[in-house]
Amino acid sequence: MASTEADDCFPCACSFTTWQGRSYILFADCSSRNLSYIPDINTDIYVLDLSNNAIEADELLKLSRFRFLMVLWIQNIPLKKIPKELPSAISHIRELDLTGNKLDVFFSDSLASIRYLEEVKGLEATYFEENAFQGLGSLKTLDITLSQSNISENIFSDLKLSSLTLRITTSEIFPTNLLSFGKISLSYLAIFAPRVTYLSDMVFDGLSRLEIISLNFESLQSLPLHLFFNPSNENMPTHLLSLSIHGVKSLPRDILRNQQRLESLTLSGVEDLPSGIFDGIQTLHHLNLSTSNVRRVSPYWFNDLGSLKSLNLSHTGLRELGNNSFVGLNSLSVLDISGNHLNSLPESVFQTFRETLHHVNLSDNAISYITEKIFWELFSLLSLDLSHNGIVKISTRSFNHLSKMQILNLRNNSLYYIPEDVLQYQLDLRHLDLSNNSLQSIPQTLLQNAIALRFLDVSNNPVATFPENFLEHSRFLETLNMEGNPLHCDCRLFVIRSQTSGPMLNMTGICVSPEHLKGMSLNTASFTDNCISSTTESHVLTPTASKITTETTPLTSSDPEKETFSSTNSPFKSTISSSSRSVLPNVTSFQQKTTDKTAPSTDAMTFSQTTTPFSQTTTSFYQTTTLTSSSREETSANAPTKPSSTMKETTGDITSEKPVVFEGKDYGGIPSSGMKAFYIAMTVIGTLFVISVTAYVIRRGRLALRSRSYSVNERIVIAQEEANASSNP
Repeated sequence: MASTEADDCFPCACSFTTWQGRSYILFADCSSRNLSYIPDINTDIYVLDLSNNAIEADELLKLSRFRFLMVLWIQNIPLKKIPKELPSAISHIRELDLTGNKLDVFFSDSLASIRYLEEVKGLEATYFEENAFQGLGSLKTLDITLSQSNISENIFSDLKLSSLTLRITTSEIFPTNLLSFGKISLSYLAIFAPRVTYLSDMVFDGLSRLEIISLNFESLQSLPLHLFFNPSNENMPTHLLSLSIHGVKSLPRDILRNQQRLESLTLSGVEDLPSGIFDGIQTLHHLNLSTSNVRRVSPYWFNDLGSLKSLNLSHTGLRELGNNSFVGLNSLSVLDISGNHLNSLPESVFQTFRETLHHVNLSDNAISYITEKIFWELFSLLSLDLSHNGIVKISTRSFNHLSKMQILNLRNNSLYYIPEDVLQYQLDLRHLDLSNNSLQSIPQTLLQNAIALRFLDVSNNPVATFPENFLEHSRFLETLNMEGNPLHCDCRLFVIRSQTSGPMLNMTGICVSPEHLKGMSLNTASFTDNCISSTTESHVLTPTASKITTETTPLTSSDPEKETFSSTNSPFKSTISSSSRSVLPNVTSFQQKTTDKTAPSTDAMTFSQTTTPFSQTTTSFYQTTTLTSSSREETSANAPTKPSSTMKETTGDITSEKPVVFEGKDYGGIPSSGMKAFYIAMTVIGTLFVISVTAYVIRRGRLALRSRSYSVNERIVIAQEEANASSNP
């Protein structure tokens, strides 16, 4: 069956469905295949894409054999004319996409015979005849570009569009009655007219059903005062839900008067925004003033916007904000004031909406110091973007009240130091970006409470090493980016991986040292090789938080292979063999100094090390035990120290090993066996959860596919009946 379907679709890619034992092509993708002809594929097609080919206009007449075709995309063929017979050949289609083609002339009968056509996209012609769309009574959506200088007001007559996207590329005058056809049904209107310099206040007369308007007039100085509201005319668009105005130089103060349902307003690129323009718009939820000329927010400018949810003041030239700049915005949850010239913020600037604010974007300004009270009492804040500011200093208590914050972006600043307690209350922090700063080090306790952290970026900082324990509580970390740092790849990086999600952690960066790892990626470098001592003795350092000093001297000639060790803070003593080696990868850093035994004053080999557990799931380990230096005299007299009764004795060259329970810091207060049982239980629960979710998704997907198949098949049957009816009048 699979091979048959492939043969039916070659050279295209198709998706099939079956209805009453018959195979249908839901979608045939024949785009970008260097075709100059209509491919000979299964004729039972619902959607056909022939875009980005070189198909001749007359070749399109062969589409007549696709009896059930409903959607046709012929973008960038390129097509210069529509053959007169084409409408009859594709008389059943509902959607036609002509984007990227520019017709020479669009005649009144170019698409007249396609009586079921509902949507046309990308229609462009050098010239459109009057009544160009006659006979298209079913057309609801039209996307059209008019390139002619003289535009007839009757181009759209007889249409009953609900949505019109209109581009006027050449004309400088917008015909007053061009949109009069839409008095009954037009609800969406988008106009792009970069050269239009005059617009009548009667353009929208009678369009009372309009709900969404988008206007882009780059050459227009101002909009008429009564464009949307006229006291002497009740049939004006006064029930708008969304209004966008781009490029107009200035606006009348009362242009938004009587808009009692307006929820979304965009004023972009406006150079003159009069005071009081927002008065009385109490239903507004979203206000976008991006790229308009604001510079300074007048006090109480937004006083009537108590329902506003989001405010965008990005790239508006703002130079200052006052404590009363946002008075009245009691419901604001999203604030974007990025890309301005702010160098400081008043301490009470956000207090008006401190209980509702969720997202703040202050990026790309000139703020150098984050003081203690700027974000005071913003208990609901979820994300904060302070990137690209040149911040040099952050107060330790700057984020103390941001207990719900999940995303913090401090990228591209000038931080050389970050307070260790600045994130102590961010238990829900998931995303932290400290990249492209001047940080010399990362405080060990910076993330001690960030138990939910998933993403950490410390790339492009002069940080070579990281504290071993700074991620010990971030066990769910998924991404750690250290690209561009002069990384010294020692055992501490292994400890970091073992403390977090281990193999699931995506840890990126390039080793700069040691020499044998230089240039290697963290994903391929073997840290364990750098964690094993290269001396002839077996060195295993206890994972304690204290400093350990070990001395070694050879035994007498009667037992030449044995050595005596002295370990400060070591709770056990025994004899070890130099041939015995430990490969435990829990050594983090050490300094070694070896001297000649013949020099009495330098006969010791000293190790100094601060270590931590390499795994939080275990607190016990095997350690080769040592002898104290006080037994030198006994060993020199051929009287070796007797092993402790709690240890196994040495046999031959094999050193005994005994599990020693570490009594140091308690990581989580859970013993080894309890932690193991906990992780096993969590793994089982997680597996069962994934299985149940997968089964649910598969079931829902099957139901959705079955429902879609029934819907498509029903439309195909309807189309087939219509085709039979048209062929047998």
